[in-house]
Amino acid sequence: MTPAELFNKYALSYSEKFMDVSQYADTLDVFCNGLPASAKVLDIACGPGNIAKYLLNKHPDMQLTGIDLAPDMLVIAKSVNPGATFRLMDCRDIASIRDQFAGIMCAFCLPYLDKPDTIRLLADAANMLADNGVIYISAMEGMNSDSAYSVNSAGDRMFINYHEVAYLCDTLTASGCDIIDIKRMTSPGNTSLKTNDVIIIARRVTA
Repeated sequence: MTPAELFNKYALSYSEKFMDVSQYADTLDVFCNGLPASAKVLDIACGPGNIAKYLLNKHPDMQLTGIDLAPDMLVIAKSVNPGATFRLMDCRDIASIRDQFAGIMCAFCLPYLDKPDTIRLLADAANMLADNGVIYISAMEGMNSDSAYSVNSAGDRMFINYHEVAYLCDTLTASGCDIIDIKRMTSPGNTSLKTNDVIIIARRVTA
């Protein structure tokens, strides 16, 4: 099952289970505190709009655009965040967006991207940041060679990619960003796959 098919199938249950993102509040606040007023923000793989909801509660004047490849996720995201803009798009196609952003949110999509696609996504995202723009990424930390299929309780198989902090940070710094925060945490208790997660926040260096 592809990520689009899986997340479309489980959009409602996913939103009910993961709408509360308060366990990530401290790192999300670091991201929010680095944004100017009326910031333009791109939320990559926005899912049901759970992160967008948190960001907009912090910054109601934020100009947020969310993208996702699952149409049913976007339906929920729009209902939760009626003041934001949402578009159907594969995150691997973000280079087609001709705009710059004060902030780019990339939470929860890297487990579904292999290493080459992840490196390209981060480089593309960094290039879309305005000077002093902030990017937030989260990943399941581990050796990329340990990536493997995972099977949920319904028997659906999904390939899960683990990523190494070294090449994530190297890609961001090579793309003109300074790392400003790294935090590790265990996966939330409501997830079936128990992992060690890493969150990296970086800032685009002023030219």
